[in-house]
Amino acid sequence: MTGLGMPRPSLRTAGLALAAVIVAGYFLCGAGKALTAQPQLPEVDMDGMEAPVAVEAAPIPPVSHFAAIRDRNLFRAAMPEASGATAIEELPVVQLGIKLLGTIYCDAAPLSRAIILEGDKQRLVKVGDSLAGHSIAEIQRRALVLSKGGEKKVLLIELESDDQAEDMWGGA
Repeated sequence: MTGLGMPRPSLRTAGLALAAVIVAGYFLCGAGKALTAQPQLPEVDMDGMEAPVAVEAAPIPPVSHFAAIRDRNLFRAAMPEASGATAIEELPVVQLGIKLLGTIYCDAAPLSRAIILEGDKQRLVKVGDSLAGHSIAEIQRRALVLSKGGEKKVLLIELESDDQAEDMWGGA
């Protein structure tokens, strides 16, 4: 018996345990060498290969190009009904020294938001908030409808180029 109250292992058991440790060490050493070895890449003969041909990417068509697909309603999606939103094409455009960066439009007007830039500060605004003495009456896609004294005006997202206008508005 050992001092811990455990029986002393036989010489045969101790020999088998030592042999198991040596075999495990051998396999672990081989696995370590395999993991740290540099991979050997096959040689490739580049003389017989042709250079790849450059392919020019096709321009992306404007959104209006896909109107026929939308109108077919292939997946029978529920089409939004005409809302009581103001036709922004009929409203005068206003410049208030405020830049409209983007809108988050939702059919439920209280959930719609707009991101504006006043000077060097960005603000997130909602319907009912005030901008330069105007009240935000509606938030539409790419536009804010502002009201002051019963007169409505529109603040639009400023476009960088004519291509961007075609993509955003479905045509120039």
